[in-house]
Amino acid sequence: MISSVVASRSRGMAWALERVVTEISLFRNLISDFYQL
Repeated sequence: MISSVVASRSRGMAWALERVVTEISLFRNLISDFYQL
């Protein structure tokens, strides 16, 4: 029971981290496009 809770929590953390990395890369692409104008 507890192990499944820990697994789901770590999976949620990994998903959140992956989403943050994706947002940061999108933001960096937006900034680089803005500077290239």
